[in-house]
Amino acid sequence: MVIQDRAHRTHESLLDAAADEFAVQGFVGANLQRVASQAGMTKGAVYGHFPSKAALAAAVVALFDQKWQGLLRRTEDSDRSALESSHCLALGFVQRLQSDLRFRAGLRLVLEEASTQRRDAAVLRCFAFQLDRLLRIAQEQGELPGEHDPEVLGGMILAMVFGSYWTAPARKLDDLTDRFGRMWRLMMPCTA
Repeated sequence: MVIQDRAHRTHESLLDAAADEFAVQGFVGANLQRVASQAGMTKGAVYGHFPSKAALAAAVVALFDQKWQGLLRRTEDSDRSALESSHCLALGFVQRLQSDLRFRAGLRLVLEEASTQRRDAAVLRCFAFQLDRLLRIAQEQGELPGEHDPEVLGGMILAMVFGSYWTAPARKLDDLTDRFGRMWRLMMPCTA
């Protein structure tokens, strides 16, 4: 049991160190020696847990996917109105970006992979689809004026989510949620 606990802590420490490296450097720029050093291990010890940099990146992406799917489920399982749900989905994503290093690293990795393969990232397609769906429902229920195009409005929300993150000063994310909230409040008069 003690050995399993220690192995689990080591595994988690490696994931944290790898997330920090991938979030800052991306996949290509990431260096396993830096990951090992940050985790207080040798590079050989890293290979004892993950056979390659790609396997380590895949583990970080899997964690991102779990958290993203959880965010989608929480949005679906709520009693909120459709417009409130679209806000909660976007805000939840921004909160994850602000507070969860593994989420940020996983997002960077999936966006880089999609860019490398010259395709849209599945997370962006899914996010856009969910916003469009929620905003269309909001329009049908009278929460959103009929003249507003849900697809365009969803695109604006996506731009706010990613813009609030990408325009943050390097590694200064402590006010990301607040910045997104200010953007949302500026946009809300045109939705009501």
